[in-house]
Amino acid sequence: MKPIQVYNQTTQGLPSWAKGVIAVSVIAAVGIVAYKVYKLVSNIGEGKDEKVVLDLVDKEIKDKIKAGDSLTKPLSTYASTANAIEEKLKGCDSPKSEIEVVKLVIGQVKKPIDWLQLTKAFGKRKIDNCGWGSTDYELGNLLKTQLDWTIGSEIKADNFYYNTKVSGEKTTFDILNIYLKQIGVNI
Repeated sequence: MKPIQVYNQTTQGLPSWAKGVIAVSVIAAVGIVAYKVYKLVSNIGEGKDEKVVLDLVDKEIKDKIKAGDSLTKPLSTYASTANAIEEKLKGCDSPKSEIEVVKLVIGQVKKPIDWLQLTKAFGKRKIDNCGWGSTDYELGNLLKTQLDWTIGSEIKADNFYYNTKVSGEKTTFDILNIYLKQIGVNI
């Protein structure tokens, strides 16, 4: 039997709206199955890069401590800053929330070991993509990906000042990256 004949036999006597509901349901089911297969295939191997980064961060922290370097803030502040960054960037972020994240990082990170400790405290977290699923991030990758608003105003944080009227408009990540490079941190 041809598919059209099967369709005609199974829907015979049904009103046209019911046939439409059946058609939409079948299309939705096919779409859901296709999406689940896509997610399953796209998640294979996910998380390996973040684990490698975090292992290297841990090793670098130990090396810097052995060399006599120390953190500028208490350990608990790194964890609370990491939590605040997650809170501000999960879901739909805004220029305001991104500027707040830039200020948080600048306030916490004064030298490279601080950046390493903040990255370690952040670990790997699942961040909501504004209702479009979620993605696992380590801190550097999260900031590169999420800090993308172009800022047309100034940013003042601790001993850092960026004026877009003087230096030009940049994304929030570019502005943060300027600060981090000044203190010797490369993301």
